Amino acid sequence: MRVKDYYVQGKKNLEKNWLVVILSYILMSFSAIISIFVVAIVFSLIIPIDNLGIINKDSALSIILHIISLMIIVYASIVCYAVFQVGYKYSILDIKDGGSFKKDAFFNVFNYNFTKTLALVSKMVIYIFLYSLLFIIPGIIKSIEYSQAVYILKDNPEFTTKECLLESKRIMQNKKGKYFKILLVPIIIYMMIELISIPLHGGFSQYMEAGQQDGFNKVNAISTSITILVMVFLEPLLISIYAIFYRKLVPYKKDVEERI
Repeated sequence: MRVKDYYVQGKKNLEKNWLVVILSYILMSFSAIISIFVVAIVFSLIIPIDNLGIINKDSALSIILHIISLMIIVYASIVCYAVFQVGYKYSILDIKDGGSFKKDAFFNVFNYNFTKTLALVSKMVIYIFLYSLLFIIPGIIKSIEYSQAVYILKDNPEFTTKECLLESKRIMQNKKGKYFKILLVPIIIYMMIELISIPLHGGFSQYMEAGQQDGFNKVNAISTSITILVMVFLEPLLISIYAIFYRKLVPYKKDVEERI
C-alpha cells in the first residue's frame, strides 16, 4: 500500500465516528495533562529538594538532584500520557476489527492487563531514551521497531512485555521505511504551521526574538491555536492509520478463523 492509501483508509475507518473520536481525544488529552500535573506535584512533595536545608541551591549536588528529579518527572509524564493513549488506540483498533468506539476510550486500557501495559510502556520509553542518547536516529529506529508492541499485547495478553517488544521488532523488519513515511506527513504539516508563523511575526529575525521573549502575544496565540486545531483532527486520523498498519501486518484472528 502507498502512504496515500493508508491515509484514505484511516479516514474511512473513522467516517461514522468522527465527532465522538475527536471529543474523546480532547478529553483524553485533558485527562493526561491533569495526570501529569498530579505526578509532578506528588513527586515534588516526596522529594522537596529545595527544602532539604543541607543542600546549597548553587552547589553541584543540588544541580544534579534537580536534573535527576526533572528527568524522573518527564519520564513519568511521558509514561502517563502514553498509557492513556494506549486505551484510545485500542478503541480505534476495535473499529477496524468491526467493533464500536467507546466514548470513554482512553479508559479502555483498564479493561485489559493494566499492570502489564504500564510495564510495557515504561520499558519502551526507557529503551527509546537510551538509544536516543547514542544519537537521534537510533532512537527513532527503536521507536518504530517497538511501535506495534501495545497492539501485540492487546491481541496476545498472555505475552510478556519482552515478547511483545521482540515480536514488534520482528514484524517491523523491512517495514520501518513505510512507517517512517507515514510519520513524515504530520511532521511536515507541523513544520509548515511554524513556517506560517514567520511572516506573521514580520520576518525570521522577529520570529526568533519573539520566541525568546516572555509572555504570550497575539501571534503566538494564533500559531498555537492553529497547531491545536490541526492536532485535534490529525492525531485521531494518525492513530486510525496506525491501527490499519498493524492489521496489515497482523490480521484480526476472527477474520483468519472465518477464512479457514
